[in-house]
Amino acid sequence: LALATALPIGAAEPILLKARDAKVAGPEAKYESGGNRDCIGFIHSTNVTITWTFDVPARGAYRVFVLYSTGPNLGGGAFEVTAGGQRADGSPVDTGDWGNFKQLDLGPILLRKTGPTELVVRPTRLVNNRHVMNLRSVKLVPEF
Repeated sequence: LALATALPIGAAEPILLKARDAKVAGPEAKYESGGNRDCIGFIHSTNVTITWTFDVPARGAYRVFVLYSTGPNLGGGAFEVTAGGQRADGSPVDTGDWGNFKQLDLGPILLRKTGPTELVVRPTRLVNNRHVMNLRSVKLVPEF
């Protein structure tokens, strides 16, 4: 049976969730702009949540990419991305500078429903009890 909302292979566009559009909750974390920032910074607690609400255009697998940075020698924290009851985990590696952003591939998640969906990023492990990363964006790329 074909899904009524299914699109032809390659027809669905990537979904880009930008830092400036996120709802940020928790101690210290906030949106930063200017000077090669445009990111959520000061993610210093596992009580931080970074949330977007977006429309899923078609059911299927979406590969999750995170654009992030860390300070020198501050890789090794951990975070999770959840959406549609699915979870992907990541561990940023050292990018050498808070303004040097790199992309991290977290693998696919399966979004089973179309329409409004919430995606949440949560730190799960801090480096030196203080840092995880700066977060510029989350991109969901359809794999169907």
